[in-house]
Amino acid sequence: MSDDATQEVVVEDKTGTVEVDWKERSRMWESRSKANKARVEELEAQLASVNDARSENEKLVERVSQLEEQAKQLEHSKLVAEVAKAKNIDSQLLTGATLQELEECADRLIAWRDSTPAKPRANAPLVGTTAGDPPNSPYKTLVDIFKKGL
Repeated sequence: MSDDATQEVVVEDKTGTVEVDWKERSRMWESRSKANKARVEELEAQLASVNDARSENEKLVERVSQLEEQAKQLEHSKLVAEVAKAKNIDSQLLTGATLQELEECADRLIAWRDSTPAKPRANAPLVGTTAGDPPNSPYKTLVDIFKKGL
């Protein structure tokens, strides 16, 4: 601001007394206030654009991190599928984060599968089909219903 705007606005009347011209002083402060208001609005607009840009950057950073996480999960799924196919193991049984851990897990599963003896399956008749079952057993009732054709 200029020096004359900060000086007192005074008027000397006919008697020689000095009085402050309040109307002129009010106009001076009003003009300063308007100038300051315009500057504040300009700065608020700049701040809003900076905040919008920052918000947009934060959204982009979040999206990039989501995509990186998704890529990591897909890479892990690919590794699991490769090991499962190579070792002939169900992929849901494999655990581990790296290729080496997945292969070790598959080898342990194969060793366990090979060490467990297979149980022979008995060809025993189903429940309710033996000669000693009562004639009103639920199994026999269902068999009779299906034989009759409902």
